[in-house]
Amino acid sequence: MICAGLSLFGNPHAEAHDILARGSGIARVAPAFEAALASEPPGSKAAPVVKSFVAKRLAWDKRPELFVCFWNGPEALRRKVLAIASELIAGRPIAFVGVAAGSIKQCTVSDYRQYDIRVSLIANASLLADGDDPSSFFSVIGQASRIDIRKATLNLPFRPEHSENTIRNKTLHEFCHALGCLHEHQRQECAKEFDDKQIKSALNLSDKEYAENFEYIPSTDAYYRPEQVGIFDKDSVMLYSFYDWMFRDTKTAQCFRSQEVTTLSPGDKAGLAMLYSNASAISLDIPPTVSGFAAKAAELKSRATELQLSATLLRGETRARMLSQAPQSAHAAILDNLDTQAVAHDVEIERLREEAAQYQLHPETLQRLEEALRLYGAH
Repeated sequence: MICAGLSLFGNPHAEAHDILARGSGIARVAPAFEAALASEPPGSKAAPVVKSFVAKRLAWDKRPELFVCFWNGPEALRRKVLAIASELIAGRPIAFVGVAAGSIKQCTVSDYRQYDIRVSLIANASLLADGDDPSSFFSVIGQASRIDIRKATLNLPFRPEHSENTIRNKTLHEFCHALGCLHEHQRQECAKEFDDKQIKSALNLSDKEYAENFEYIPSTDAYYRPEQVGIFDKDSVMLYSFYDWMFRDTKTAQCFRSQEVTTLSPGDKAGLAMLYSNASAISLDIPPTVSGFAAKAAELKSRATELQLSATLLRGETRARMLSQAPQSAHAAILDNLDTQAVAHDVEIERLREEAAQYQLHPETLQRLEEALRLYGAH
């Protein structure tokens, strides 16, 4: 696991670059440099169509609401962060719920587990895991936050000197991770462009740490189940700026970009649409057509199958990964949490299968229903 406290090139007010530690399901930032963000992001291209690099395995694709709470930070900054984050889900069948009775929801020690995304706006090591740098920017990726041991699953330790551009860039980037977005530079196209020896030396990375943070995430990775559709998106908010020395040849490197962006690219929006389209939202209303019953049964069965895989991963691969990267003292709590999650999945699987059976009607019932619906003009 990357220790996110890398201080690069002696800049005491270094801006952060985002580094993904794959084994922990967390996208984190190592302090690196204060990026100059004066220019506007490049204009969108007309063609070809691009889509983000996303973790389909960890998307909240069946959830209409994600509950967000804040541990700390000024009220005005909390509202700003929540407003910026909401740009990611505009027009999507999913919402960030972070306000109650006009007030931003406050995380507390007694109830923080009920929140899907738990935000810290101040560097606070007590809210993080052992080895985390509280001054780093990071987010647990998608649904991995359900089983993460951290009190804060999304860390945005903004400082007074941070510009509006930095606040926008970091908020969009980290909340996109929280929705299941992966880094553009961890597509296969970029791996061959990095100067691995130079990066390992400058950042003091082991071969394993380099592989986790700079090499591509293959489509065979069951933990993320990554999907990339279309070409590499150089305008994506999920691609961060690099130093030129990190590449073998910046003249030919398509993944090299020197400045951060502050708005979502067309590719970002297309990738989020892939994860969160209207078609993926579950409606519990009875379908108004006979064909709707079959579709509903298939949808419920599909969700049960997905949860079955989740339960298997919780009892196997996910458990092994988390235990290998956590201190021994935390193993008992991790195991208890994972077992609780797996059992909850088992219960939900049974409920979904029972509900699916209700939509598998006998032929005679289907015939009567079809006739009745036709009379009412619904079929």
